[in-house]
Amino acid sequence: MATPQPAMEPRNPGEAKAHIARIRKDKGLSESGNTRSHNVTDLESALSLLSEKLHAKDTHFLLELIQNADDNSYGENVTPSLSITFGKDFLRLDCNEKGFLPNNVDAICRIGQSTKSGSNHTSGYIREKGIGFKSVFKVADVVLVASINTLSNSTRSSHLLSPGADNDNLAKDLRSLQPSLLIFLRRLRRIDVKIIGSSQA
Repeated sequence: MATPQPAMEPRNPGEAKAHIARIRKDKGLSESGNTRSHNVTDLESALSLLSEKLHAKDTHFLLELIQNADDNSYGENVTPSLSITFGKDFLRLDCNEKGFLPNNVDAICRIGQSTKSGSNHTSGYIREKGIGFKSVFKVADVVLVASINTLSNSTRSSHLLSPGADNDNLAKDLRSLQPSLLIFLRRLRRIDVKIIGSSQA
């Protein structure tokens, strides 16, 4: 069983890397990444099946990511903001939240272990199944997350879209996001959307 880690910021890159290595070991992954346990394969299959069953529309994950950003913690002197950039084969989100702590990294690598302050709310399957962020794997094969705990706090996630992703519908749904969406969010005050190759923003 994984050992619970304190919610404190790593003091240096070495501590951050050690934390990731500990998670990989707990998940049954080898240091080289070439050896995969049956447990890892089973969990990947379960997560894929769960994501498929929970919603029929591929682009529903956009609302889950916005909801995730709304649940983030923000500094006192910042305007909580989310920037979404969509290109031919990628989707990138930039959020000016405080940044990841070790317990957030643990949670994003698990199912049903959200650290979000709104995780007890009843709206949305992100609240019920704990796979909100993982729903990006409905359209993405690779997800990269970079978090910076500095005076210019920020978290960036880049999603490399699968060959079978419905890019047209994704672009359509991004264009259909309305300013009135902010009325239903608790923290986010600004959402910027940029579609590369389009004059609209």
